[in-house]
Amino acid sequence: MTSNDDTGNPARWLSALERGLTFAERGRLGKLPDKADTGQWAAMLKATGYGSGAWWTHKITRAIRQRDLNARNNVIARADLLAWLEQYDAVPNAWRKPSVPAPQCAVPVPGVTDPAEPAPVPQGEPDRTEQGAAAKRAALAQLLDELDKRAADNGAGFNRHSLPGTKEEFALLLKSHCPVFRYMVTVTVADYLKGKCKFQRGAQSEQGKGKAVWALFPEYDLK
Repeated sequence: MTSNDDTGNPARWLSALERGLTFAERGRLGKLPDKADTGQWAAMLKATGYGSGAWWTHKITRAIRQRDLNARNNVIARADLLAWLEQYDAVPNAWRKPSVPAPQCAVPVPGVTDPAEPAPVPQGEPDRTEQGAAAKRAALAQLLDELDKRAADNGAGFNRHSLPGTKEEFALLLKSHCPVFRYMVTVTVADYLKGKCKFQRGAQSEQGKGKAVWALFPEYDLK
């Protein structure tokens, strides 16, 4: 074996192998770089099977423009991207660190919680389900604010309180605009819409009135 053969040193071999990963492979395996540009992060997110590269490029670019995501010269740090995704409960499973199980005690120790019993959630601290619901409410509020602004700018003649079309048609826009709603059924989406917006009476999906709302968001291919 020559001195240039890395196979004799596992640490060097694995490091070299990881450096050779494409961005798509990094995304699929969760081997994230410390920082990357918009297109590279979009390629990694696409590789997780959640959205297209163009869709993620649009979402990231929009977040940077609205100052929801920190970037310098279009380069985004890993910690900043993960924090942005976490706001919407959209961090891919492959990108999450595995939880370390608590050590098992053979003999109960006074004052120590039995490891077989689940630890109680501290009072005032929301669990993951509550955090996910809060992220969805925030995402919906952001979309409705943007809808009202675009409707006013374009003289659309409606706003969140008098939307043309149906909840099913609006749900298509919501799922395209907000990743946290993407896999949610329309019936559940409707629960989030209660008290937040209203639809004009008598609309039927086959009438296609919801296209008036879709037209305000040409960046999405809604049909």
